[in-house]
Amino acid sequence: MLLIGSLLAYGAELSWLLERLCHLRFQLALAALVLLPLVLAVRRWRWALLLVAALAINLGELVEHYGLPAHHQEARAVSVAEAPGLRVFYANLLASNPSAALLAPQIQASQADLLVLLELTPAWERRLEGALASYSHRLLERREDNFGLGIYSRLPLRLPVLHASSVQGFDLEVPLAEVVVDAPWGPVRILAAHPVPPTSSAAMRARDGQLVELAALVRARAMATAVLGDLNTTVLAPSYGELVERSGLRNGLDSQPLPWLSGTWPAGLPAPLRIPIDHCLVSPELAVGELHVGSIFGSDHLPLVLELRAMSP
Repeated sequence: MLLIGSLLAYGAELSWLLERLCHLRFQLALAALVLLPLVLAVRRWRWALLLVAALAINLGELVEHYGLPAHHQEARAVSVAEAPGLRVFYANLLASNPSAALLAPQIQASQADLLVLLELTPAWERRLEGALASYSHRLLERREDNFGLGIYSRLPLRLPVLHASSVQGFDLEVPLAEVVVDAPWGPVRILAAHPVPPTSSAAMRARDGQLVELAALVRARAMATAVLGDLNTTVLAPSYGELVERSGLRNGLDSQPLPWLSGTWPAGLPAPLRIPIDHCLVSPELAVGELHVGSIFGSDHLPLVLELRAMSP
């Protein structure tokens, strides 16, 4: 079954169900690695060959998309400017989640310059009122559905825009937030995005259309840019590959030693089993110098605390 699932994942562009398999390359490789010694112990040689094949396929895909450990060591060694970083707290709140009391201390402890909050509802904003008090600069679209969002900042927000992203095939528009903040080294554009989840073939096409729209928005202005959001895809999916190719951005987790362990969904699972659908994509002028995955606060996503830094000239 592991080998069959590994092969079916190559059909990710054909079906939303097959796309879900391609997100699980690390989990499939881990399962094969765990089962292999057991199968060898009972001398089931044919089963062992099938497990080796599944392990090789999935490890090959992980290396292709994430690189070898040496790649991440080199990425961490790339010099960044000595100016202080821009600290960002990101969270998908889950509109129906009432557990603000567990999130507010994490926001306050992060000492973030900027907050990016998805699935922001009027009720969520009321619950977080105390934690948000020091963030006087705001760009918000509060909604009762799962597509509200907010950018809260201690720094002035320049050129704030809420773009209306149409969802192809659905009577729905969702916001795409864009602001510019003056970081210690210069202006940085922040985009917050939350495309629809690919829960059907039509929804997958709609999500892909929104990612194309996001890439075009990135390309529309040549400046240091970071995209934060639940993009409802992973590094291992064709939809992600098309996004980075069109936008010119790269995975901000490149500098992390074990990027596949930075998954945020589902929050209740241990790190090796979580899926990294929450992203920070950055332009060549930027790097993610520090990243922490937060703790559970009742949402099905874990928050991220990261530091954006300028690359040295």
